[in-house]
Amino acid sequence: MFDSMGSILEALSPEQQIACTAPNNILLTACPGSGKTRTLTHRLAYQVLRDPDSKKIKIAITYTNRAAEEIINRLEGMNIDQSSIWAGTIHQFCMHFIIRPYAMYSKKLCKGYRIIDDYSKKAYGREIAERLGMHLSYYDDPFQYENVRTEYKHVLEERKEIDLWEFFEQHRDGGEYAPQLKLLREYALRISSWRCFRFVERLLAEYTFPHLQTIFGERFYFHECFVRSEGYYSRREYKTYISRPFLTAEQQRQLYDWVELSFFQTEPEKYEDFVLSALKAPEIQRLYDKKALAAVLRQFFLHSEYNGYEINRLKETFYSKEELEDERRVEAERKEQEKRLEQEKRTIQKREKLQQLYNGSAESLVKFIGGYYHQDEKNEVLNMAFDKLVEWPVGCVRTMEAKGAHAFFELCGELVKSEPRPRHEILNMVLTLIGGEAA
Repeated sequence: MFDSMGSILEALSPEQQIACTAPNNILLTACPGSGKTRTLTHRLAYQVLRDPDSKKIKIAITYTNRAAEEIINRLEGMNIDQSSIWAGTIHQFCMHFIIRPYAMYSKKLCKGYRIIDDYSKKAYGREIAERLGMHLSYYDDPFQYENVRTEYKHVLEERKEIDLWEFFEQHRDGGEYAPQLKLLREYALRISSWRCFRFVERLLAEYTFPHLQTIFGERFYFHECFVRSEGYYSRREYKTYISRPFLTAEQQRQLYDWVELSFFQTEPEKYEDFVLSALKAPEIQRLYDKKALAAVLRQFFLHSEYNGYEINRLKETFYSKEELEDERRVEAERKEQEKRLEQEKRTIQKREKLQQLYNGSAESLVKFIGGYYHQDEKNEVLNMAFDKLVEWPVGCVRTMEAKGAHAFFELCGELVKSEPRPRHEILNMVLTLIGGEAA
């Protein structure tokens, strides 16, 4: 997409171009949505194209994994060679560029290390118990014995492995800013491996999501590890990122259930927006049966007032042809019923208005029919006025004053013009009230 430094700069504003081409370090501050990530990404691309043969690595350290993924995705979209670019969090940077290269200088890490989960811990426990000559049943916990716990620590030291659960229990009271808890948030709780999945499985069996916020901080939301919020406050969109190639389909569904529960328990005001976004996500549609998703959509409508193009698209995706036809029929009947009730309501209002204005005079009837311009409504009020006129005595118009007679003939003109009744009925009424003979 971009094959030259000039094309990189053309896509930026003058201020962004300055930041992109600055030869030294710069501090860039700007409001949300102003293009900071865009500028950073174009600066990386600019440096790659400026020095294509450079052996130096361009490093972008981000606050979250999502931000790092966004930078990489944008560079891929720009067709930029990423062999000399690294993007990740500060924890990943330390692991990649400090711990791994220099672990040999640490007595605890010099022989290597590996992160283990609860499943591996149990396997080690039984292996140790067997080696110690202990005969345990399937339900016995080997770590209830002191000698097993002591030997287990020695095994971990020898094999340079980290027990995630033991690591968590050791540091869970350290406060949200403890580096050990930050490591668990960035690695284990994002389910970066199958072992992390087992760790989270055990964690959520013992703790609720609100309880986890007391450990990892009130700003910790488990679902934010797997969804990205887009849009605006009145209508949010969430993109899901729960796909983990090392998990089975059943485990992927379990992960989604955790994310959904996290939304429901910690940010219930965003729950409906999340469910709607999840239903539109291709990875969710691949994980769940179409009928199951249709049931979720129906349940969603029972508690929500969402409508519009996107909702209709979801119905077309999950509902059968017969269900769609039934829904259209029911919707048409509902609209017809609403229209009929609204018409009846307006008719009652017109009758109440007539009752308030009518005092037996033609002037009050002229005042009553005024203000109605839509033909259907005008015909309705003219019909009501006609019903009042036929109640008048024969020949009463002859005794009216000029003002009343003028109003009467004005009213007759509106009746003849609009014809809410057959014309001969209107003419017969006029002749009768004037004192002539009806046709």
